Amino acid sequence: MSQPDVFHFSEGPPQFSRPYLDETTYGQALDTLVIACVDVVLIWGDRILLGERRHPPRPGWWVIGGRMVHGESPMEAVQRKLKEEAGLEAIGSDRLRFIGTFSTRFAERGQPPRDRGLHSINLTYCVELRGEEARAITLDSNEYGRSKWWTWDEIYSALNPTLEMDRALTQILTHIQRPVQS
Repeated sequence: MSQPDVFHFSEGPPQFSRPYLDETTYGQALDTLVIACVDVVLIWGDRILLGERRHPPRPGWWVIGGRMVHGESPMEAVQRKLKEEAGLEAIGSDRLRFIGTFSTRFAERGQPPRDRGLHSINLTYCVELRGEEARAITLDSNEYGRSKWWTWDEIYSALNPTLEMDRALTQILTHIQRPVQS
């Protein structure tokens, strides 16, 4: 049984917040606020794409995603992140499946003071890609050092169950129905 989509209600036309806050002001906000993010698990056949993130809050292997901006619906944020971080356009909302909401409290962040961490609520989706889409992915080189299409077994054996964020990634993946191997 699938979970319901995230309900989004908005009065009036969207008013997107640009530009972002400067690093110091944003760091002060992160000391007091929980931010909203979207994550997208990209699936191609029996494989899942992970990118090796270059920067905090999660240097290391993770799914595609990031913070929402003021005025965006969750679906608009997912579409933006797919385009900005993976070079994917035209993934219809009908193909995106909501898999759950996760709370992550990272020990570190990119903004000063870095050691104060970052707390986010992550609305997490997955999408099954077509071959041409999977082959066209180009991860943002400012965000990701490299990427890899992992089998389910490879991911589970590579993650360290004693590391909290590896446990978080394991939990995210368990919310996706694993394809049947033939």
